[in-house]
Amino acid sequence: TTISQSGALTLSGAAATFTSTGGGTITLSDIAGGGQDVTVNTAGLTTISGTIAGIDTLTTDAPGTVSLVGPIGAASLSINEAAPSICGSIGSGAGAISIAGAVTLCGDTILNAVSANFGSTIDSAVGNRYALTANMTGAFASDAIGSIDALSALTVSGGTTIATGSIRTAGGTAQAGGNVALSGSGAVSA
Repeated sequence: TTISQSGALTLSGAAATFTSTGGGTITLSDIAGGGQDVTVNTAGLTTISGTIAGIDTLTTDAPGTVSLVGPIGAASLSINEAAPSICGSIGSGAGAISIAGAVTLCGDTILNAVSANFGSTIDSAVGNRYALTANMTGAFASDAIGSIDALSALTVSGGTTIATGSIRTAGGTAQAGGNVALSGSGAVSA
């Protein structure tokens, strides 16, 4: 089953769940919520783009793949696929971002959250160099950043602790503002 929503969708009432059976695709865009949780379940491709606002928690299940193209204005995100692709503005800044798999940046990306936990690596899409900006007050944790395909820049602001294996930018910068501490055993190279 394929689910494709285009045009404005306004959520009301309780939580919303989108489920596709048989590995079908789910495409969602331009959603306005009133604090609802949104869950997306499919073993196929999930694409969430356009302006997503007013969502409390956005959750995707583990099978399949996911592409998030912001602005994704969910307070919290729990993305459980093995190889998600993200770009644009992700998160409203009110909650946590948790992404289980190895992330590919599909464009310049801004994370707005209290904290972010990446269960694996963060790289630019093959042959590209994209910037990652993390605006948060809590911890930012990931495996290596830019180890396979370097980022153009990494900027972290707020009172953040960065725990990572290594950070690599190609011809760009790695900078921090505010009370930022780097922890881990890796190297930083720009």
